[in-house]
Order: sequence, then C-alpha cells, then structure tokens
Amino acid sequence: MFFGIIALSLVGLSWLLWGIVMGRAPKDGVDVGSLLFLTAATTFLISVGAGLFQELPADLKTTGAVFLCLFACGIVNNLQLVVLAKAMQMGPNGVIWSLTQSGFVIPFLMGVLIFHTDASGIRWSGFLSIILSLLLLGFAKEDNGQNQTGWRFFTFLAFIITGVSQSLSNLPSYIPDAMAVSTIWKTAFFGLGLAAGTPICRACDGSWNTFLPKLREAILSRRVWYYCLLMQIFSLAANWFLLYKGMDSLAAAGAGAIAYPLMVGACLIGFEGYSILILREKRSALQLLMLVLCLLGVVALAF
Repeated sequence: MFFGIIALSLVGLSWLLWGIVMGRAPKDGVDVGSLLFLTAATTFLISVGAGLFQELPADLKTTGAVFLCLFACGIVNNLQLVVLAKAMQMGPNGVIWSLTQSGFVIPFLMGVLIFHTDASGIRWSGFLSIILSLLLLGFAKEDNGQNQTGWRFFTFLAFIITGVSQSLSNLPSYIPDAMAVSTIWKTAFFGLGLAAGTPICRACDGSWNTFLPKLREAILSRRVWYYCLLMQIFSLAANWFLLYKGMDSLAAAGAGAIAYPLMVGACLIGFEGYSILILREKRSALQLLMLVLCLLGVVALAF
C-alpha cells in the first residue's frame, strides 16, 4: 500500500503538465483536439512497440474487458480535456482545474457503492466538502472581465466528464486477473481511445470536415510537436511504471477508493502554486473558500 501512495502522488504531480498545456495551447493558436490526437497516437505506437517485446496475456476475455474500459476512458478523457481547455480560456485556471479534478468523487462513489470499499465518516465528510465547493461555483463573481457564465458551465461539464473518465480508468483494478495485463498494454489501450476521441468528437459536433485540415496544420507546427514531446516524456513514465501498478496496489489492500484522491490532491496543490506564482492569478474570498473546501475534501477522502 505504501508503494501505491507514493506512486499515485507522483502521477498526480505529472498531471500538472496536462493542465498547463491545456491552458496555454489555445493561446498559442494550437488546436487542442489535434494536439491530443498526435500525443495519443504517439503514446499508442510507442506502447505497442514496447508491448510487442512482452508476452501477451493468455486470457483474452480479461484482456478484452480491460481494453474496453481503457479505450472508452481515452475517448471520454479526450472530451474532458477539450472542455477543460475551453473553460480555462474564460476563467481562473487554478479554480477551474481544482473543481474539474474534483470529479474523482464519482469513482469514489463507484468504489463504495458498487465494489464495497471502505467508506468512513471522514471520507463522507470529504465528499460533502467537495460537493459544497461545487455549489459555491454558482455564486462566484468576477470583476476582471472573465466570462462568468461560460467558465462556470464548462467547468461543471468538465467535472462530470472527469468523473466518468476516472471511473473507467479505475475499473480494471476491480476486474479479476486484470493485473496480468501489462501496464504498457493498458497505456496503449488508453492511448488508442484518446486518439480516437478527436475524430469522434468532431463527428458528433458536426465539424468532421475540419479534422484533416487541422491535423495537417498541427503536424507541420513545431510548437505542437514541442508540446507533444513534453507530455510524452512524463505521461509514458507515469503510466508505465506508476499509475496502474499504484491503483492495483491500493485495490489489493482494500483502499482502491483513495487512488484518485491521492493523485488529485498532489495535482491540485501543485497547479494552484503554478496559477498564483506563474500566471499571477488573484483569488476572491469566495474562490479561496471553494479551493479550501475542495482541498479539505481531497484530504478527507484520502483517509
């Protein structure tokens, strides 16, 4: 269990890069969907290349179940990052990131209600604290020209989508014998879904005809490949060596429900520091209260 705590805390810190890029890329004229497609496709190809040097699991039924969970997770995660990027163009990045990542209360509920993981009074108080921080979102007002209605709507939408994505990511830890599926192949399954998410989203919103032109433009952009390489270095290391092994470790110890609180807690603290020190964002009293309630909820859910 100690390994799981350390591993997932490091994974949470690695997520900072995704938040930074999702907030920065649109300002640099980079299409987020195309960036995600190229990053995910690269992840998939590298992981498959590495996975071919390993023996494939003999149990095709288990492998298929893991594939479906993580492929779906990738598609949903793609949508989450696109919505998150939209919210970050309209409002305070630190607050938006914190509330969005609080979507882990949904896999927490899944673990407690479906898989009967331990839920103490402290954890339930943490759950209520996060819900209260979301309710306060509706009362937040800005005096700096931010799009109040837009960022709140997209933040809440990203919160819901995050919860669904994280639930799908956590499911393989509860599938019998799923640990036999290599973390490298799990990363490949997720990467394939994340890449597929871009054309699927474009088809659903009626902008399918823009997929290839924007992708071609992204492939020719040096900045896009800079972002892609930067995210690959940290993502692959975290997924191959820490993420799935860490979740399996906690699930085996009967503490699977705290997996995402650990990662989110480390991520929120790091990103809030980035928002204040680097982006020079200021916080209203209500925003500070929202952040404090969110962080208290994360800490409580980790017990």
